[in-house]
Amino acid sequence: MVGKNLNSMKKHILSTFLFTFFATALLAQTTFDRVYQIVQTKCSPTCHNYGSPDGNMRLDGTKEDVLANLINVTPDNDAADSMGYKRIFPGNARMSFMFRKINQGLDVNVHLPNGFGAPMPKDTTVLTEVEREMIRQWINFGAEDTGYAYADEQLITDYYNGFAEARTPALPIPDPSDGYQIYYGPIFLAPGVEVEFDGKFLMNNPIDVEVHRMHVEMNKESHHMAVFKYKPGQDTSVFNGLKKVNNIGDAAALFFSADVVAQWPNSLEVELPQGTALMWNANAALSISYHILNYSDSIIAAELYYNIYTRPQSSSTIPMTSYPVRYDGHPVYQGGWDVFSLFITPTGEDTTLRITQYSPDSTFYWNLWSIQAHTHQIGNDYNVFLRNPDGSKGQIIYNGSYNVTHTFNQGFYDWEHPPLRYFDPPLSIDQTIGMIHEATFNNNTGDTVGFGLKTTDEMFVTYIFFTKTQTPIGILQDRVFNDAHVKIYPNPIQQQAWIQIGPDVVLKNAEFRVYDLQGKEVLLVNSLKERQFTLNTKNLSTGNYFYRLVNDGKVAASGKVVVQK
Repeated sequence: MVGKNLNSMKKHILSTFLFTFFATALLAQTTFDRVYQIVQTKCSPTCHNYGSPDGNMRLDGTKEDVLANLINVTPDNDAADSMGYKRIFPGNARMSFMFRKINQGLDVNVHLPNGFGAPMPKDTTVLTEVEREMIRQWINFGAEDTGYAYADEQLITDYYNGFAEARTPALPIPDPSDGYQIYYGPIFLAPGVEVEFDGKFLMNNPIDVEVHRMHVEMNKESHHMAVFKYKPGQDTSVFNGLKKVNNIGDAAALFFSADVVAQWPNSLEVELPQGTALMWNANAALSISYHILNYSDSIIAAELYYNIYTRPQSSSTIPMTSYPVRYDGHPVYQGGWDVFSLFITPTGEDTTLRITQYSPDSTFYWNLWSIQAHTHQIGNDYNVFLRNPDGSKGQIIYNGSYNVTHTFNQGFYDWEHPPLRYFDPPLSIDQTIGMIHEATFNNNTGDTVGFGLKTTDEMFVTYIFFTKTQTPIGILQDRVFNDAHVKIYPNPIQQQAWIQIGPDVVLKNAEFRVYDLQGKEVLLVNSLKERQFTLNTKNLSTGNYFYRLVNDGKVAASGKVVVQK
């Protein structure tokens, strides 16, 4: 009896050990382990083994053998080779020959081009949706052998079994002569999960191009997508494929190696103003950060479609710049990285922070095309003003209480769907005077909230698009005073005027002097180095004045100006 109980106990211990072993092994399994099982079961036995390697692509042997036959290997298919495909292109399922062969409707915009042969696997063997998805997930997350890619097979199985929110409608791919499409995802998330991922994408544009139009469709649970363009050569050491953003350190490195292209919280389509464009170098590489929080009660497949429309660069096109104006705690905005000075204590009362953005030495006007706020969940107001010469707030140019198209005041700031305002024509801003940005937060969480990536953290960033010119755009010619060597706008002058000195004057110890009717000098701008500058007349009374441009000790130009308050 004791022997039987002992044997029974041994069997129980053994079964418990085996269950624990296999459960642990399953939990430790990498995504490639699962992919390897799939291809060994359904691909290598019939058509991709030593005896009959279709396309010379062997999928039998060890894991190392399979990887060596797939990763960055040029297909034995002339059509695929001519289009730059690899058997497996790490980080890009659409450029992976094998995925094209197994896709069969998983990516609705992916088809087998002429000359690519028949789908995989052949004969009567089929891959389930989940098996095809696991292969796609492995590719999109870098096609690695080790490490855990963000692919939960049970979650994906539940999704394809119907426990799912509706997908984002697919955006048609542009004609290759017009542009490109980046497809990002899908990333499968259970309810309540919040994540952010970065992904590198190669544009493969053979020449320098202008980007004149962009269209993005993303999951409605998205918090935002941010697009960065790597500076030439800065992407070469960057991991191919999606990678989870775990902390500020992961995100900060990108800002030093790439320029911001855009940041949007919603699907939208934008056409840049005529005569302007974003300028991208040949073989541009992009990074896209995608921040998703699943507010629904279903599993979502978070994904986005990003269409980029291009044309060859022209010397007559004005470059458009995108710029994140970040809070760094300085009294005068310096554009630094002291973002950790952003912290809001749990007072339960409104806390308003300010960015005073101007550059006293600037010789440029910033011609503002669009502006959009970005905060997280304790943000409850956001406004941007023109700055007056005395440093006070002037005209409001962005009201965070407006709706998403900035067309009417809805009475509250919606941090998840902030307004996006366009200026037509663009708003010219003298950067020696600049702008004031204000964000108001109300922290009733019980804890101090600081700068961070999650929606429970905070941010204070204004995203703007603008062009730079040395004169205001949209000048009304009937308000320009023209002399042979001097242009003044506007005339009459209210608080300040823009002065341009003509090219015939070779500046040497140049001065610009303003006199009242009694001949008293009331303004002096000396040591002129630039042909364009601004004249501040806020301390002058309404009336007529005379000016003289003195160059190298001689009067080069003179005339009358009118100050009108």
